[in-house]
Amino acid sequence: MNLRELREEINAQLDYNPDLKQYRNIVTRVINRHYLLISSQYPWLFMQKKEELNLKADVAAATASSAGAALYIQRDASNPRKVEFYAASAGGSAVTDAGFLNNIDTDGQTLVVTISGTDYELLITQAEGLSDSMYVEPLKGTSELPVSLSTSRGSDWKIEYRKYPIPRDAVEVLGVMSRDDDRGRLVYIDSKKEELLHLDRDNTGDSIVLIEEMAEVDPGPSFEPVVTTSPDAHVPSEGRLIFDTRVDFIEYCYTSVFAGRESSPSPVVEYKNDGSSSFGVKITGMVYNDHLATTGTVIDYKNGRRKRLYRRIVVGKPTGSIAISLPYQFAGSWMHIADIDSDITHYTDFGQVSKNPTIDRYSALNGLDEPGHRQYLRAYRTPDADKKVEMRYAVRPNRMSADGEQPLWPPQYHHLLVYRVLEDLCLMHGMNKQSGIYERRANELLKRMKDKYLTRTDRPYIRGSFERDLSSYRNSERWGIPTKG
Repeated sequence: MNLRELREEINAQLDYNPDLKQYRNIVTRVINRHYLLISSQYPWLFMQKKEELNLKADVAAATASSAGAALYIQRDASNPRKVEFYAASAGGSAVTDAGFLNNIDTDGQTLVVTISGTDYELLITQAEGLSDSMYVEPLKGTSELPVSLSTSRGSDWKIEYRKYPIPRDAVEVLGVMSRDDDRGRLVYIDSKKEELLHLDRDNTGDSIVLIEEMAEVDPGPSFEPVVTTSPDAHVPSEGRLIFDTRVDFIEYCYTSVFAGRESSPSPVVEYKNDGSSSFGVKITGMVYNDHLATTGTVIDYKNGRRKRLYRRIVVGKPTGSIAISLPYQFAGSWMHIADIDSDITHYTDFGQVSKNPTIDRYSALNGLDEPGHRQYLRAYRTPDADKKVEMRYAVRPNRMSADGEQPLWPPQYHHLLVYRVLEDLCLMHGMNKQSGIYERRANELLKRMKDKYLTRTDRPYIRGSFERDLSSYRNSERWGIPTKG
């Protein structure tokens, strides 16, 4: 059952189905509460995924070649948070083949610049989307980029890949495999174990251990954006956001993107359809991500702290044969529509849908991910060459918002959500006896789901059983403890 069918089944059991948005929202919230709780409460076999994790070797100036030459770096003269890369000294040819540039794997890593024997560590806030530069912020040493970096430097810098983000929808890492080199399962340990073993970054070579690093959380914007009808007459060829009778309202929210992490979303603003046609909706009031200079003056410049804007179109029942245009194909679901630079606070929505495939390589859809929590891993030994490993993890599903979205459960157990919601709704209205009935039904169905999908015990075989004369075992199978016999 999808979300709409779940609500209809609940209303049918209650014999109560008011055509009220507030009631639908209440039922949807209770469905999602139990859906998220049960999904994360147990290590379900159907709530697991496998994803590729790229372990990256550190990049030094001497090895970061462009057209066979070492790369030079220099601070941008007009932007103290921007570092530019050249194939020769400043003003030389443009960088064309540096793999760490315009790469989402580089976001959140560390640029180390050595000047007069002092190491300056700079956090890379944005590399993805930039072909010959990156935005950085100091980790220690100074409040701004070193002044000496205003002249080109070609031998005293490196990029260190100190940590790797796990997928946004991961609850827990269950295992890591190295299949390309036939090493097999890698060791995965927590931070406490790493402290006892003292596995530092100085050791380089073949990575055999992955270490759980601390999670980081970025607070989301405190205020919702402001929406108005756009007076702009320019309409892109990819679509027009023209309201029709199906549209009830359009919702917008945005997140903050920093160092490869995405914050929780801002409060949602609603644009109500008033029946008039419009070329688009103008979104304003998004926060400036500017900085204070060393003198205390506010300086407005790009720094890699972007805003990520999302849209959700809420439609009613179709009235007439209206062709479904691009903006309405994803009605009911949150969709990413634009990334906005740090120094921009407005955007005009003409019905675009983001076509950026690198927004997050771990997400199949460019949908809204509500939590701002991001877990990291560290590799030991520090890789001396790029390496791909396969990671298996427990999935945290997103909330269901569109009527067509379905739980990530086997279909025969979708009624578990129906019974849990009915249990809560009956209890809310003083129907204690009925609540107890639905509680028992839910517990029975949960037990059956746990018996089938929670654990599956490995079956040990007697050694040599695969080479036996199968004709003598037509009617039986031999299971037991492995033995030399």
